[in-house]
Amino acid sequence: MKHLLTIYIFVILATVYTIFMLVGCNPLTGDNKVSQVDSAPKPQLNSFSLRTDVPPVFTNKFSGIVQLIEKNLFDTVTYKLYVDNKFVRVDKFLKNSNYESLIINLEKKEITILNHNKQLYSTIKVDEEKMEYDSSIKIIKTENERTILERNCKQWRVKNLKENTEITYWVDCSDYGYYYYLIKIWNATAKTHKYFQIIPNSFGCMPLEIVERNLLRDVKSTINITTLEFSSIDQSLFNIPTNYSAFFY
Repeated sequence: MKHLLTIYIFVILATVYTIFMLVGCNPLTGDNKVSQVDSAPKPQLNSFSLRTDVPPVFTNKFSGIVQLIEKNLFDTVTYKLYVDNKFVRVDKFLKNSNYESLIINLEKKEITILNHNKQLYSTIKVDEEKMEYDSSIKIIKTENERTILERNCKQWRVKNLKENTEITYWVDCSDYGYYYYLIKIWNATAKTHKYFQIIPNSFGCMPLEIVERNLLRDVKSTINITTLEFSSIDQSLFNIPTNYSAFFY
């Protein structure tokens, strides 16, 4: 009986010791050192680190009218943009009705919202949306070319494995400086805008067609520029109508 009791005690002590060692040791290395694999931060590269092509001061030479149609699974929306130096006016049309306009100061990062139905306006300061780049994002600049609105466009693609998304851009690089600043404050959280921000050497470029797909190639949304006009703009378009009242959010 004593011999059997001794065996039981030995088994219990051995089990306790084994559990202690398993808890105390690092599960990856088998010793008591801190694992360099688990504790190391995941490598991420901020978009600003990629963009060496952006001028140090606000730069835009484009002046004109841009009309685009955005389609997704739920809506079709038409936008008409009037661009002059640091100002952009965006008229939004849904079912042929222009119920809202934005007056955007690209340099000050301010947006004035005009509600035409209620004749109200409100001005807000916008924080830039910052896109982070990591190893799940692939940027591919192909040599494929297409002519859109008499402009020669090249195909750029951005694929994000984590978000199950691939976006194809057909890009014209005819000195559209305003576009870089615009997509950082207007609909900045949209993937089509966020992904374009991280493409190196894209300042002055603008996509004339955008197609967003999942990795199974199902189309999720499209954006097509239907009008591109280089012209001077009536400056009164950037003024708040005198009969509109201020509204604060």
